[in-house]
Amino acid sequence: MKQLLFIAFFVFYNMAMQAQQHEVIATAGDYFKNSNGALSWTIGEVITETLSGSNVSLNQGFQQTNVVVTEIQKPILNNFEIDVFPNPTNDYLNIKSSKEQTLKYQLVDMNGKIIEQNIIENKSYKISLKYLLKGIYFINFIENNIEVKTFKIIKN
Repeated sequence: MKQLLFIAFFVFYNMAMQAQQHEVIATAGDYFKNSNGALSWTIGEVITETLSGSNVSLNQGFQQTNVVVTEIQKPILNNFEIDVFPNPTNDYLNIKSSKEQTLKYQLVDMNGKIIEQNIIENKSYKISLKYLLKGIYFINFIENNIEVKTFKIIKN
């Protein structure tokens, strides 16, 4: 009887371990593979555990991948600085530059839609934001067709 109980326990334990090795508990997800590569995604994984080996780390509950991060440097402003204030703002946005230069700006909403664009030719410039709804916007500064600086603007 003890032998039978031991064998049954061993078989069920082995099946449970194999099932856990290939199963992800998640609310949604899928896996696609073709000749160019593979794509795997999950949403709502509830089990997390970290296992480490000599040169491998596995974080269960999170998608694993090889990640290569490449930093892309934005062009440096040609020896001048730009200040945008006040931020957050209600009505107007002031732009001050350390020197006079011709600089284009684009006011962009969260969807990437250009709301307003113009050219700045003075050290000081004022933009009216009275007509905009409350939210987050971006102002991009462009010199010689190259984006040189971006500010996140909060409209109250």
